[in-house]
Amino acid sequence: MEEEGHYFSDRYYHLRDEVLLVREKAPERVSERLVRCIWLDQLIKKNRLKTLDGRRIKIISPGWWNTGEGADFRQAEIEIEGKRWKGEIEAHVYTSDWKSHGHHRDPRYGKIILHIALWDDRDKKSIQDIQGKAIPQLILFSHLSNDLETLKESISPEKYPLASSADFGPCYPEIKEADPERIIQFLNLAGDARILEKAEYFRKRADRVGWEESLYEGIMIGLGYKGLKGEFLELAQRVSVKDVRNILQKRTAKKKVKSLQALFFGVSGLLPEKPQKGYDRETIRYLRKLRELWEGMSGRFQTRAMEPQRWRSLQMRPANLPSRRIAGMSHFLARYSNRNIFSLVKKAIVNQEALLQYLLGTFNPEKKDYWNYRYTWGGRRKKRPVRLIGKERVVIILVNALIPAMFAYARKKKDRRLERILHRIYTSQPSSGNDRITKFVTHHLFGRKKIDSARHQQALYQIFNDYCGNKRVSCARCNLTTILHSL
Repeated sequence: MEEEGHYFSDRYYHLRDEVLLVREKAPERVSERLVRCIWLDQLIKKNRLKTLDGRRIKIISPGWWNTGEGADFRQAEIEIEGKRWKGEIEAHVYTSDWKSHGHHRDPRYGKIILHIALWDDRDKKSIQDIQGKAIPQLILFSHLSNDLETLKESISPEKYPLASSADFGPCYPEIKEADPERIIQFLNLAGDARILEKAEYFRKRADRVGWEESLYEGIMIGLGYKGLKGEFLELAQRVSVKDVRNILQKRTAKKKVKSLQALFFGVSGLLPEKPQKGYDRETIRYLRKLRELWEGMSGRFQTRAMEPQRWRSLQMRPANLPSRRIAGMSHFLARYSNRNIFSLVKKAIVNQEALLQYLLGTFNPEKKDYWNYRYTWGGRRKKRPVRLIGKERVVIILVNALIPAMFAYARKKKDRRLERILHRIYTSQPSSGNDRITKFVTHHLFGRKKIDSARHQQALYQIFNDYCGNKRVSCARCNLTTILHSL
């Protein structure tokens, strides 16, 4: 039990806040990833560096390797003619790659402070972003620390960024020498702080829309993958729990799931107008049934329909596409059609020993759904069924929605038994797999330390938001190691 009789400790905040704040043909074939490796390890001669337009440039930090979408390096720091800049860096083999890759019209590249390339094939002093802002360029070839062939032989790009000790943060050497128990204690506190922040969101949201609606929205957000969280939240706000209940009250048990799928696919804009060329009989029957149900619903839903292009597929596994997530949520809601979702989830949390397995069952039907065998409308039918919502996603929903929402409720009702149960569940959950932030923080700060619990994974998000990903906190003003010493 933590201090002051609470199971979720807020001590992290005190520790954080009390300590001082903190184009020509190239002679050789080279991959863009190799250029990134050269930059990350700073295998260049740093004296007398100049941009293509002739300005003196100093590299303070190359930034950290971005494994997600957007710029290649984030949180970089440079000085140009003595003026310091902090932002993102994009790396290419040729300067012309910036435009040929379409970055000049992509808003995700609107924070670039420097464009680096191995060779210049444009003879232009700078490039421009989507807003027309000029971005300086640095050509690396004449500044390489060794000849290119030697560098190619010594670097294994496929192993980066983990192969690079340069990607360790400045605080890594000190953290490496810290007492392991202190690190665990700190991660526990930061993990609890993450839940406290989430709980505060649910408390405020519940004050506006009620506990059931706030939990429902949280679950829908949890279904989102990468850039689709906002779309799932909007869908939840366009189709409320009350809307779901009204629809289901008019349906037989056999039609409940399909009715919800028709409703969600219709409002999301993901329901095709008619069968496309190549659709098989099963898909045609299924689509026609959903269209029939959708067109029979109240006209107010049709006016709420979202633009289908909002649901861009990004870089995600086919099994994670939004249509399958919507199908899974339909099964979850159909199960609780006539009862309060919040109360039933609370009861399950209190009484279920095998909670993950129970939750997996609520999102995945016993009788297989169309989407158990498909990734896309009319896509090739799988020989074996694939879960609509997998275990990792259920853990994400549990940790990001169910636990903090219930915890906010427990604190408001002064229900210490429920808080104790929630803390036990939280501290016993596995991590939900490695994403780019988890990989970055574990490597940058802890040197490949294995994070296998949900609590410590949440701690990494909290640390990233407060320090490594915080634009207002540079490495020079970071108090992370000071906190570790103060424990």
